[in-house]
Amino acid sequence: MTERDPVAEIVADLREDGVHIGPGMARHVDAAEEAAIEAAVARTDIPVHVVVRALEDDDMFAGSAGDMLVRARSELGTDGWFVAPDYIFSTGDYSLEIKEWTGDAGRLDLPYDATGIAEWLHPDDLGAGLVELTTAIADGTVPAKAAEARAAFDARPDATTTTDTASDPDSGWDGAAGPVVAGFAVTALAVTAVLLTRLFRRRAGGGGGRAAQRFTLPPSVLERVRSADDARLRSRAEQDVLALGERIDGTQLTRTANADAWQAALDHYDAARRVLGRDPAASPDLLDVIGAIVLAGRGGAALDAADRGRAFSPDAPCFLNPLHGKAGARRKLDDAGRALDVPVCAQCGKDLAAGRRPDILDVVRDDVPVHYFATDAEPWASTGYGALEPDLLGRLRARS
Repeated sequence: MTERDPVAEIVADLREDGVHIGPGMARHVDAAEEAAIEAAVARTDIPVHVVVRALEDDDMFAGSAGDMLVRARSELGTDGWFVAPDYIFSTGDYSLEIKEWTGDAGRLDLPYDATGIAEWLHPDDLGAGLVELTTAIADGTVPAKAAEARAAFDARPDATTTTDTASDPDSGWDGAAGPVVAGFAVTALAVTAVLLTRLFRRRAGGGGGRAAQRFTLPPSVLERVRSADDARLRSRAEQDVLALGERIDGTQLTRTANADAWQAALDHYDAARRVLGRDPAASPDLLDVIGAIVLAGRGGAALDAADRGRAFSPDAPCFLNPLHGKAGARRKLDDAGRALDVPVCAQCGKDLAAGRRPDILDVVRDDVPVHYFATDAEPWASTGYGALEPDLLGRLRARS
């Protein structure tokens, strides 16, 4: 029997009842919870689609819930809210990804901390969290539930615990295997900053208070052969750029207020194509391939903004790995003696705080593995793919 296309499988379930629970995921969302989620999404104002599927680094979605949702929405051809867990740990801990495609309907504005309705009220129970979130959307109680979730997070013991990892010989990385969390005492002000960055972790750039923790990044260690990954990412980049071009060709915009966002979509599409074909006689460098993926994603976001008659402002990606998508809270990092204050995604933030090695984008240079931001690959290294400097197009033009 031929294995079924995962996207087709997801879309078939979404068309039927708005919910897809993938193979093996019943242990996280049981039948009763699935039925409750289906009942909730059936009565929401704007369509809500929920996808719970195991993700792996080497799958067709590159382990990204955001990529999975983009592909599902494109095949489904329907706007709405798309929700999926980005990470599910054996402990039950998880993080959610929510993507919005609501066209001009705009009847529902989820706050940036809406994921907290699930993550903070039910931090170890994905099924219950998704029931809580979708029910709040259907009932129109998202603001109240978000406030309840914030209060629950504030009351967590680990939200205000003073930590000094420097005196703990079992903390941090063991040699080259992980990061060392620098010793610190969390003051009341720092605790407030931590809470604020967590509460607004989905707001790119986070201009408010910042956590006092400083983390030392581990040296680069490539734990697997990258050739297969490189080929997969090249294929993804080509598909993403092609899909953006097809979207542009199929879009008809008439509102003059869309001109800047529309032009941004065209410019990002052109830049992504040029990056992939920078040297027609050779395969593009891996960091250029990832640059094309980032540029295509920004082009799609610009096209979405143009379609809605809104201004376009690019999101900051995760500095440690732009393939993780949009960043949330900022983190203070030490890298080979260099102090950094950068936006990171929710999972990288969790990994740093827990003393786990984050999934940093590494490459090989002169047979030595290094972090991408320690290379001379421009404009990617110095801008963090837009995490540090949002004007990627300007930097690309300067490089040409």
